[in-house]
Amino acid sequence: MIYQDLISGMEKFGSTKRDICIHGIGISPEKVHENVIIAPWWEPSHISSIGTAEYLSTSDFSSIKVWDITSDTTKMTYIKT
Repeated sequence: MIYQDLISGMEKFGSTKRDICIHGIGISPEKVHENVIIAPWWEPSHISSIGTAEYLSTSDFSSIKVWDITSDTTKMTYIKT
């Protein structure tokens, strides 16, 4: 799914991009990169070749965590759900 399509669908029902990001994954929308990895339980430390991971925050839900990943020149947002 394309990130903007997901946000647009939720905005149709009154949510804002900021609300969705802050309350869903615990970070502001400005911190979400174009490239997003969503993993069911693996954290970046389990993937040796992923690049440099910077822990950003835990959401309101303890099962969701977010990292900023830099791999060579590519920036990614890594979300563990």
